[in-house]
Amino acid sequence: QQQQQQQQPLQRQRQLQRPQQQHEKCDATRVGFMKPTVAQVLAAVRSLYEDELRPYGRILLKRIRERAAIAAAKAAGLLEAKPDVDGVALIDPKYLRRVCEHCSVFIVEPAEGKEYSVTLAGHRGVFVDPCSPRDPYPGQLWSEAADYFESLDSDKGRLPSGRYACAQVLFARHLPFMRGRSLGELCHIVQLAISQKKILGYLEGQLVPYSQSEECTKERCAVRQQPIGTAAEATLPFASWDQVRSGLLEILDVSQSPGPGMITLSNVKRLFRSQLNLELSETVLGYSRVGELLQDARLSGVCAVRAMGNGQTMVQRVDLLHPMSHAPFCGGIDPLLLQQQQPQQQQQQQQPGTPAVELAAGVESLYRDQLRPYGRILRKRLAELAQAAGHKDFDISAKDLRAVCANCPWLRIDEDEGADWSVEILGRQANFVDVYSPKDVYPETLWQEAAAYF
Repeated sequence: QQQQQQQQPLQRQRQLQRPQQQHEKCDATRVGFMKPTVAQVLAAVRSLYEDELRPYGRILLKRIRERAAIAAAKAAGLLEAKPDVDGVALIDPKYLRRVCEHCSVFIVEPAEGKEYSVTLAGHRGVFVDPCSPRDPYPGQLWSEAADYFESLDSDKGRLPSGRYACAQVLFARHLPFMRGRSLGELCHIVQLAISQKKILGYLEGQLVPYSQSEECTKERCAVRQQPIGTAAEATLPFASWDQVRSGLLEILDVSQSPGPGMITLSNVKRLFRSQLNLELSETVLGYSRVGELLQDARLSGVCAVRAMGNGQTMVQRVDLLHPMSHAPFCGGIDPLLLQQQQPQQQQQQQQPGTPAVELAAGVESLYRDQLRPYGRILRKRLAELAQAAGHKDFDISAKDLRAVCANCPWLRIDEDEGADWSVEILGRQANFVDVYSPKDVYPETLWQEAAAYF
């Protein structure tokens, strides 16, 4: 008995040491990985704050290695040389997240997919959303940017394909029309130059002036209704409009994956070749993108294109669409997700005014107004919509509203400061205005006219 009593503390000590030993064993398999300290992570996060870039995990990994490369270059006396980031050891993403989660200086919040962000406790920060479709920049910037990129030779005109890497190259060039812009703003400008302004485009995995891009070439071919690339060398006949219509009906009629009457947009061309022995060329039919082709009025009674929350785009037979998909206020919310939610609500017998369709209308309207759907604001908006529809007695408690949101598969609840919470639509890029931001993005004439008005 004395021996057993003496062994018990040793056994407890071994049990406590076992998780630590497992972590050490796990880290031992990652020989050569860089293990940043809290001080290094903190410095990297602060530098991203200065650049107005939200410190997402993937960007934080890059920034730590960039700063390590700069420090190594300075230590070697190579002040003029470009820092060799590739020469810095990689960082285990799981290790970095553990460091952030175990330090009270940081607030780790989940983001889309497996991504997360790291912010400083007590410091909200002013971050630029590089994916926002809103253009706050003057027209002169865009005209000068267009002239600059079109004047570049084949060497300087080829830029990294990544938004962040491209912005870094442009930032280092000290361009006059981008003077005073943060790196976060440059990332946003690059994104708008690609997605809206047609100033930049892709060619062979790099960003180039739009006139040299694959997209521009496809548009020219679409205007002339000519094939492009490998399609021009195709041995199969090109599908006509009648063949596209009948072919889609045939393919969707037998398709069971990922669901009955559904196929992914990326598989459309392959299925035309394998099942119909036809080459589907969007440019021959006057379009530069397959997704736009399938939304042509001539195919309106055949299929519909739907963006899913997981990033995929689906093509679905029209006669299999749920009637809810035609609701005018569902907007960009995937109707299939609303359809999944309806049976749950019928089982729960929720009170009138809280089904997914009404909730979708409220959340969508706040998205359109660029207001983050906090619980208190969403509750007000739902009451406003109910009154506008003639339901003056509508009321729902904050607790019940949160429960409804938690049961919606197309919504994600985020905890905010205090006891408040907000919701976001899965798979949707948000463009909310931070009403507490100290940054003034409005022209001086607006303030002068506002002062005179009031």
